[in-house]
Amino acid sequence: MTHEQKDGTGQVQHWQSPEVIESWQQKTQQRQLLIEEATQHMLEAAVLKPGDRALDIAAGTGTQSLLAAQIVEPQGTVLATDISEAMLKVAKMAVQQVGLTNITTHVMDAEHLTLPNQSFADFLQKHHRPLADLITRRFL
Repeated sequence: MTHEQKDGTGQVQHWQSPEVIESWQQKTQQRQLLIEEATQHMLEAAVLKPGDRALDIAAGTGTQSLLAAQIVEPQGTVLATDISEAMLKVAKMAVQQVGLTNITTHVMDAEHLTLPNQSFADFLQKHHRPLADLITRRFL
């Protein structure tokens, strides 16, 4: 199966792979240094404030979810979505390690979001720019 499969099966299998998860975790610091500035710009562009509800699409291991959760706390929340349950498990562990209680995770394909319309203040997304217009119309 390929990553381009229409139903996303190949992509799910790829991101569920223990080898991919381990490699992703091992490169966390390196990746954060590389994209730190882009992440900061993304968070600034989202204009999140305390009390907001944010949607993190393709959250992976939740690095930007954690940062957003710190901005919107104490009453705000972040919903971290990803196609990979294994990646979100890593995100949940990170949430527990830092002691945040305002992040929830949900396994969901970024191309097939099933959420109530207009239910978020803003969204975070680094990897799926073509979906930005659709997301803005449906969920903000």
